[in-house]
This record gives sequence, C-alpha cells and structure tokens, in this order.
Amino acid sequence: MHTGVAESAVPVDREGEGPGMRPRLLDWLVEVPHRAIACSGGVDSVTLATVAHRASPDTTLIVHSITPAVPAAATARVLKAAVAEGWDLRTVRSGEFQDERYVSNPRDRCFVCKSHLYDAMTELVAAVRGPHVLLSGANVDDLGEYRPGLRAAAEAGVRHPFVEVGATKREIRAVARELHLDCADLPASPCLASRLYTGTAVTPARLHAVEVGEALLTVRTGVRVVRCRLREDEVRIEVQDADDGCAPVARAAVYVWHCDRDGGYSMYSEGVENENYLRGVQEAGDDGVVTFTSIFPACYPGRWPHVHFEVFPSLEAATDDANKVATSQIALPEDACAAVYATAGYEQSIQTLAGISLERDNVFGEDGGAQQLGKAEGSAEAGYTVTLAVPVRA
Repeated sequence: MHTGVAESAVPVDREGEGPGMRPRLLDWLVEVPHRAIACSGGVDSVTLATVAHRASPDTTLIVHSITPAVPAAATARVLKAAVAEGWDLRTVRSGEFQDERYVSNPRDRCFVCKSHLYDAMTELVAAVRGPHVLLSGANVDDLGEYRPGLRAAAEAGVRHPFVEVGATKREIRAVARELHLDCADLPASPCLASRLYTGTAVTPARLHAVEVGEALLTVRTGVRVVRCRLREDEVRIEVQDADDGCAPVARAAVYVWHCDRDGGYSMYSEGVENENYLRGVQEAGDDGVVTFTSIFPACYPGRWPHVHFEVFPSLEAATDDANKVATSQIALPEDACAAVYATAGYEQSIQTLAGISLERDNVFGEDGGAQQLGKAEGSAEAGYTVTLAVPVRA
C-alpha cells in the first residue's frame, strides 16, 4: 500500500511514457557516462544493463549480488547475459545475513537488505573503476506501493534511469523484446525472502526450501507463477490461476480496505498509524456474496483507484493473515472515478487520475484490468454500487 508519496522521492517525467522511451533512456545515459548497473537478473535490470552496455561498453560496469535470497536461476540469467553481451561483470556478497535486523525479518527488511547491497556494490565499484554512479532498474510502476528498498537507494545515492524518463514495466518489456532478450516476458519475481511472513526468521535453509519447492511445483503443474509462502514451519502454496465456473463459497470471510479521499491508509500512513478506519471484514452468505458500505477512495500517484481485499475460508480463520486463500484488488471504473472526483474534496484526484491508466498500473497493467475491473451502477450524488465476482480456490 502507498500513501501517495514515493519512497524514493524521485521525480517522474510522465512525458517519457509511450513511444520514444528507449531514445530518451539513451539520452539520459549520455549524461551519466560512468555508471555501474545493479543487476538482479530480472527483466528491468537486465534490460537496463544491456542498453547501457551497448551504448558505452568501456564505461559501463555490471554488478550482481550472490546471496541465498536471489534464486540461482536469476544468477544464471545474469551470467548468461554477461557472456552473450560481453559485460564487465563483477559479483559481490552483500552480507545481509550477518545483520540481525535482516534475519529477524521486520516489515522494513528490504530497507536493511538493500542498504547492505548498495554499500557493498558502491565499495566494489570504487575499488575497481573509481567514481561511478550506481543505477537500478526501478521503474515508475514501483513507486505505487510500499517499497522500503527505494528509501535505501535514495540514502545511497542510487539513481533510477527508468523512473527519471518515466518508463513503465510494459515499456521496458517492449524494449527487451526489441533487443531480443530471453527475459522479455519473464514474470515478476521478488527476492526469495519476500516469501517469508513478517517475523519469520530469514535463514539460507528456508530460502533454499522455498526456491526448490517453487521450482518443483512449476515443473509438475506447468503453471508459470508459483509462490511458496513460509511461516515458521508451515508452508502455504499460492498459484496464480483460478478455476472457472466455481460454485459460491458460503461463509467465507472477506477483509476489505482502501485509502481515504486524501490517499492515506489508516494503520499505515503517517499521522494515522494508530487509527483504524476504512477497513472491515464481512462473512459471505450461502450465495457467496459480501457487501460493504464505504466512501470512494482517492487516486494517488502511481496507482489506478482501487480497493484491496483478502479472502479467508471463515471468520475464525480471518484472525490470522497466514490463512488467507486469495489476495487481490478491485479496479474502479473510470467513469465513476471521474464523476466522484468532480465533487468537493477530491480535487487532487482529478489531476492524478489524468496521469495514470489501467494499462500503466503496476497491478492491473498486465491485462488492463480485465480480470479485476468492477462494475459500477449509480451516480456521484446517490452513491455507487461496485461489484466484482472473484473466483478462488477455497
């Protein structure tokens, strides 16, 4: 979730979106000739590394961290690209497992990890190449959610070329296809530590178990994206597929939350961390339907207007986050958003909505909201009823 302020406080040039992103990126790179690319092995960083190296191989260094939190497949992908492209590739060991703040797995674990990563990379680059600017593959879609790693990047002086030229994930994939990169359609894959519930200690053994489990399930099921979630000694499997035509799930519990008209979230945003509002749980009837009455959420920077929800098998199960069987969001229809934002109190949302689309949203962008777009009936004066049928594996 996001309060409307990007963690990195990096300016976004929205004019950079659309056709011409690659030339804009090349123009940007000309201004930073001596650069080192932090390459994780994902499509964003591999694409950035490829473009930067091809533009100026003699002044571009590629750096990759070898750690239990990075899947072996990602490291192999980086090594393969380095050979194919002729990169000057250096590897580091960031040492996050020596920091109890990381091992204890707090909510800002990513900040601790990235702080170690960028310190190690900066030290290595200075030793082998002298003054260089460290660059990451973060893009504008990454600014719409809670990303403590971006705060670590800001503190370390890391720059984000894709952000500064206004590039979205969709545009980066398009460039990767133009460059004939194997990773162009690679599904997003956060580090393995993200599979562990907050408070579950991060250990190399647990991360290895997650990595092996996901790989095995992917091979046996044929599903592209499999997540093994681990909480202490319990493993829960999430598959990003849903059965069509499933019967109503009676007595399931649904937890819903969304931002207020200023873009803030209770229990999270600054100033309202100790308040609890615009959040609720309802039990479905025999027809599998739940109903909530609330206000219309704002549109904050980087995200299309939306409502979060989680599904649990029962009310009793809803007291433990580990029991959820589905997590998703409802995208609100554009015409309803425009009508509501024209009313008093939503002035900022009018401008923000004009700068985002379902196709550029980091959650709904893959299919333009086809699976998550709610149906709205009503008016701004009388209120809207927004509905969405959600198939789940109960």
